[in-house]
Order: sequence, then structure tokens, then C-alpha cells
Amino acid sequence: MKKFLIFIFFIFLLLCSCNKRNYDVFSEAKNRLKNMKSYSALTHITVYGNKGIGEYEVKQYIIFPDKIRVETIHPSFLKGKITIFSDGKWKIYHPLINKSFEIENLRNIDQIVYLGIIQKDLFISDDSKYKFENKNDKKFIKISCKIPKESEYGKFAILYLDKDNFNPVMMEIVDNSQNVKVRVIYNDFKYNKNLDYSLFNLY
Repeated sequence: MKKFLIFIFFIFLLLCSCNKRNYDVFSEAKNRLKNMKSYSALTHITVYGNKGIGEYEVKQYIIFPDKIRVETIHPSFLKGKITIFSDGKWKIYHPLINKSFEIENLRNIDQIVYLGIIQKDLFISDDSKYKFENKNDKKFIKISCKIPKESEYGKFAILYLDKDNFNPVMMEIVDNSQNVKVRVIYNDFKYNKNLDYSLFNLY
């Protein structure tokens, strides 16, 4: 009986130790997101709609909390399109008409879906959930959160971080049935990249 109690005690210590290590890793990942002041990335966005699948490739330049530049690379008919948020205004240059114009507003969900932008405040909120997950034989930190205003694209946002360096690798928007509605892949991710403020002007 004594040996059994000692065995249970060591199992308890082991579980407590593992939980503490996990908490420390998740806390570090959360702090890295919280301290992300800027980033750039080459981003592949796949939107699974009712009428088919749309695929986009864009270059992102972000300075938190309020400067965004997204350059469209693919599809070819949108190549050269530039979307900018700066000084509280959305501005777009469209190559098909060779003109720039302003738009009234772009909701947070639209930023995630159409531009693939990481809304870091969602993923560092108290409501977000952190866990480890294996995907394609690689271990990630999976962060799940509820989208404040559910849209036709989904109810939850999920961000996958590289377990080793905490860089974002993929983001998904899923519906109540866990069907992926939007998938965003981040390549060549540069954390806290020193970005020139002139990027956020349209000339």
C-alpha cells in the first residue's frame, strides 16, 4: 500500500510539472503575440465559399495597432492591388482602373477573411484557449477564440504558432461544425520588422 501511495504521489508531481511547463510555454507564446509591434509576411489565403474556392496570395506589412498595407500578388487580374489602412482611413489602389479611392469601413472579420490579417487582440484575450496540437507530423501551439461578431464565414478563429519560435504559421476561420471556411498560410514571417512608414501612403 505504501509503495502504491508513493507511486501515485510521483505521478501527481509529474502531472503538476507537465502542467506548469505547458503553462510557461503558453504564457511565453501569449507574451510574444502581445509584444508584436509589427510584422511582414507572404500570405496565401483560401476562402471556401458556397460558389467555390477562392485563392489569393498577398504580401502583408502591419504596424500595430493601426497601420496596414496589403499587396495582392495572385490572382493575376488583381495583381498590383494595394489596400492600406492609415490615419483612420482605408485606401485602395486598383490596377484595373489605375485609380485610388477611399472606402468607409472594413470590419475586423473582413480584415481576417479578405486580407488574412492577424487580429492579435483576439488571440491574447482572456477568452482565448491555448493547447498543443499535432498537424502534419509537426507540433504547434493552437490558439482558439470566438469571433466577436459571427459572420457567414465562421464563428471561431484559430491561430497556429510554431512551437519553437512562436511565429504564426497558419490561421483558420471555422464554423460551428468545425468546417474550415478560410485558411491563411504565413510564409517568410518577419516578427517586429522595422517598417518604413512611407509604406502606408498611396501616392
